[in-house]
Amino acid sequence: MRCKIEQEKEEVMQSKIEGVKEELLKCKINMAKAETEWYKKAAEECKNEKRIGTDKPSIKVGNENDRGKHVTNEDDRTDKDKPSIKVGNENDRGKHVTNEGGNESGEITSREITPDLSLSGICGPHAHLYKSNNKIGYQGFNTSDLLKELYPEIYSNSKILPYIEKGSEGIYSAVNFKFAFTDTISSAANFGNTKCLKCIDSPQELACQDEKVKSFCQSGNDYANKELNKNFFSRESCPDLIKDPSAASIVKAKQVAPLILVNTSGQMIDKEGNNTQVQYNSLKPYLKLNGKIRDCGNDQKCKDYNAIMEKVAWDSDKEVLLKAVFDNVQRTTPYSYDNEVSSFPIDNELI
Repeated sequence: MRCKIEQEKEEVMQSKIEGVKEELLKCKINMAKAETEWYKKAAEECKNEKRIGTDKPSIKVGNENDRGKHVTNEDDRTDKDKPSIKVGNENDRGKHVTNEGGNESGEITSREITPDLSLSGICGPHAHLYKSNNKIGYQGFNTSDLLKELYPEIYSNSKILPYIEKGSEGIYSAVNFKFAFTDTISSAANFGNTKCLKCIDSPQELACQDEKVKSFCQSGNDYANKELNKNFFSRESCPDLIKDPSAASIVKAKQVAPLILVNTSGQMIDKEGNNTQVQYNSLKPYLKLNGKIRDCGNDQKCKDYNAIMEKVAWDSDKEVLLKAVFDNVQRTTPYSYDNEVSSFPIDNELI
């Protein structure tokens, strides 16, 4: 009899605990919704202010060796006069241009994977994988360079930067993201929190439905591994995106699914740098294949998570050129947006 009473007490207590957890989650969701509405209002006011007194800009470039330079083309040029990409020092990393369609592009350059990069003192305890995977001598790119082009605000956020900059402890990771490439890019197996696959091996993959896309890279979801997080965000001299030797000199990259920051416990970090204390795994059931919230219909819980998604998802429609460099001399063919890689028609809205 006493055991039965104790069991009933335990069940009542457990019920109360679950109730408190549910109320706490509702509170967090309501706070997220309120902040999202505030962000929307502030963004709209900012957009309206920028519209006032604006004219069509002509091309104005200062020192072309500056990092982060933006170039805007005039809208009233004829097709004949529209320029191709023009930059200053082609070895500059992180160059920005704007094509005639108005879409901003950036570019990053490769690094050779030299034998010294397989030393743990340079590229960490997983560095030997360069050698065991026969990647010495290959050209590679850093995910961190790609992220800086697609999501520059991440690296300029003073609350986020200490967790992803060089020398950080690796307690921030990234999930949900997916990037598509116009040629073959592979990942150094078990080196970073990124898994790359060829479209020829994954014909049903969403990112591969456009014929120009040859490969894609996505989150490995091993966000608790601090060493992988360091390789992903901050080991700038240690490439984790490997170029196929037979691939084109210039490969174009674009986001398919947005990136979400998490800590090693899987809790999502919002774009202000705050811990939402909401698990990414709780959000996943409400996501489409493109990493965005599905149509919620009358599902209130889905709508609540949509408010959180707006706070945590880093989204970009920018295109980034990955350019191979050999022996400090860039041997690339002249590139123009009129070439066959001129468009990257992945339509995230239709996915």
